[in-house]
Amino acid sequence: MARYKENKPIRITNNDKAFFQVLSKTGRCFAEDANASFNIRKSRLNSMIKNGYIEREAIIHNHELSYCYRLTKQGMNWVKQNISTVNKFYKSTQLATAHDMVLFKTLASKPKIIQDVAMTESDVIAQFGTLRGCSPPDLYIPSTVIIDENTGSSVTVESEIIEIITKHYKSTHIQSKINYKNRLLNQTKGGIRFIEAN
Repeated sequence: MARYKENKPIRITNNDKAFFQVLSKTGRCFAEDANASFNIRKSRLNSMIKNGYIEREAIIHNHELSYCYRLTKQGMNWVKQNISTVNKFYKSTQLATAHDMVLFKTLASKPKIIQDVAMTESDVIAQFGTLRGCSPPDLYIPSTVIIDENTGSSVTVESEIIEIITKHYKSTHIQSKINYKNRLLNQTKGGIRFIEAN
């Protein structure tokens, strides 16, 4: 009779938690970006899949079949109970697109304290509301004070507004983001960081 390997539960590390946080706020990622930003290899991703935290799904990227990763409902429930800096999850489209992967890469490149305070579109709506002709950004990073590791002095990091744009974006979409920034975020100075997704 064939023997089946019992699936061993994994212990979630601080590194895993940091990865889950950014995935919660951006929707999806590629394996190479999880590895580059959080040192999470494919074998670790596979363990997370076997334990029900994430799932792998197909995506057509640069005209080729590829795969990306997203949280499962079980993974989201774990995040809700264990990561206090995640309030509302990023609302991904049903089908995987490069948009979410670029958003993940962008937030993952920021220092941990910035990842902690970054607000998803849903967070922004909950705090600042909605208005006709205004569309919230993908990510809003409020002004934050961080401690410089070299000098020990405090440094204020200015707020940042990030929007990932695709080839389907029209000028009206971009204007609605600018309107939200000006009218609801009350930020007349500085612009929105528009990043193109292929």
